[in-house]
Amino acid sequence: MATRLYLPEALVGQVTPPAPTANWAHINTGPPVRFLLRAPDSSTLTETAYTPDAADHTVDQAACHRQYVSEALAAQTITGNIKAQVQCFEANAGNNLFLTLKVLACTNSGGSTVGTLLAITRDTTTELGTTLANRNFPSTALTSTAVSAGDRLVIEIGVGGLPVAAGGTQGHNATIRWGCSASSGDLPEDDTQTGTTYRAWIEISTNLRFLGDETGSAVTQQTRTSGMIGLLRK
Repeated sequence: MATRLYLPEALVGQVTPPAPTANWAHINTGPPVRFLLRAPDSSTLTETAYTPDAADHTVDQAACHRQYVSEALAAQTITGNIKAQVQCFEANAGNNLFLTLKVLACTNSGGSTVGTLLAITRDTTTELGTTLANRNFPSTALTSTAVSAGDRLVIEIGVGGLPVAAGGTQGHNATIRWGCSASSGDLPEDDTQTGTTYRAWIEISTNLRFLGDETGSAVTQQTRTSGMIGLLRK
């Protein structure tokens, strides 16, 4: 059974994982790390721009918009594939940007990286348009990674590409739509949906196991790891 994950607009993660690395040439350090959820919250759907380039920057690079970190995982080996649907757009047609992901695991405290499940990877099928539309990150194999009880999944989301000089400013500037309160539910698997009543999602093809479930905790996912620190790898 697959595990679908959601991208709330405002809910802050329980820990701060290692900062995005230099694989991302631009890193948005403004917003705090958000909480990667297994069920949608009530956060408002919100379009947020990240504009690191004030002038033409015609270099093949990537820009990290946000990091999301999960609740504590149970001990397991994570395998399978990842796919996603996210609405986004680029600031200029010459930006030539594509939806980009990176996936890793970190320790419970966020202090160090356990392993990289997906190196920084672009969807190379459909470039972002200049107005809001759905973009598909196609099913892509993960590197098998063993995690210990309490480790967390980290997903970095952004865009990447090689801007081409034309009129206006060509760079790595784009907007991504976050949030979960969506009357139409999850985005469909396509590159065309422009409706503004859908939410983004990320899906791993295998059933991820979480520490709170295995310990029988009845609390919500936002606080599942409370009181378990003695069990966890720092």
